[in-house]
Amino acid sequence: KHLTLTILIITLLSLACGGSGSQNQPAAPAADQPAAESKPAEAPASYTIGQDVQVGEAKWKILEVKYLGQELKSDNEFMEPKKTNGNFVLVRLQVENGKTEAATYAGISLVDDKGRKFERYSEQFGYIPNEEACVLEQLNPNLAKTCSEIFELPADAKGLKALVGDLEMFGGSEAQVDLGL
Repeated sequence: KHLTLTILIITLLSLACGGSGSQNQPAAPAADQPAAESKPAEAPASYTIGQDVQVGEAKWKILEVKYLGQELKSDNEFMEPKKTNGNFVLVRLQVENGKTEAATYAGISLVDDKGRKFERYSEQFGYIPNEEACVLEQLNPNLAKTCSEIFELPADAKGLKALVGDLEMFGGSEAQVDLGL
């Protein structure tokens, strides 16, 4: 009699404290909701080089990605080579502003498989063609622009993805493009 009563009490306590049972089933969808909300941020990772990527009113296409090694060299004879103990990576892209007014190009970021986020190399000017140096350039509506950016990355950076956004200076939507590196 005491054993049956003890099992009944343990079962009831288990159900009340989060054990399996019909009382906890309504809580499962609520727990799944944050995962579903974060899923759209992961889905864009399926984009690859050469694909059009629409984010808000901006259309992006990564044209080329190239390792430049540990030294940047310029065609300008007055520019000294820049060195790193990591690697320099060049990303060429095309961006188009689909808004009805000009928008400022703020650039892209890269993220690796460790979740580290990298911004463009601050001394890239003189190492990319002037016509592709787009940082803080005004992009008029419906005109595609080719831009280049150089990133300085640690030697162990891999699984690189470009983060492209909707041309909002602060915040806004993002998509990821797998760079195959």
